[in-house]
Amino acid sequence: NNVIHDYEAEGILLTTSYGAGSGDWQIYNNVFYNSIGIATGVEIHQDNSAGTGVYVYQNTFYNIYNPLSFRNGDPVEKNNIITNNASGFIDAGTANFRLTSNSPYRNIGENLGAPYNIDLDGNTRGADGAWDVGAYEYQSGQPPTSYLLNVQKQGTGSGTVTGTGIN
Repeated sequence: NNVIHDYEAEGILLTTSYGAGSGDWQIYNNVFYNSIGIATGVEIHQDNSAGTGVYVYQNTFYNIYNPLSFRNGDPVEKNNIITNNASGFIDAGTANFRLTSNSPYRNIGENLGAPYNIDLDGNTRGADGAWDVGAYEYQSGQPPTSYLLNVQKQGTGSGTVTGTGIN
């Protein structure tokens, strides 16, 4: 359950050394959007051909040059959304990847069990009987319980960000 955006290299890069297996890498329920240039969403480098245990499930890749890149190994991919079409999301242009009521990504996910059954807003996945794909489970008529805050540093120095009365 991560939102990874506006990056210039890899959103997630996992690599192993020669002779070492990858173990159990699980990349579940993330949103990757707006890669810069030729960036990759998820890049897996397994330097031995026997690498196994890579699972890439129910991620959303929006406006990504190269969503998935694997070197060696045998990854398992399921229910990933790879699109440049903003339909199905509340407002992809402002990074709101919550699902609309008529989203094609609703109720097509796979039950991954705990701890993946809680979305980025703290909602329980599958409460309506089926899991959705992506970092957010659709919620009918409810405002989100968390908010996205983008902070960018300009120049030098340090500071603190605080907020009250968010509604």
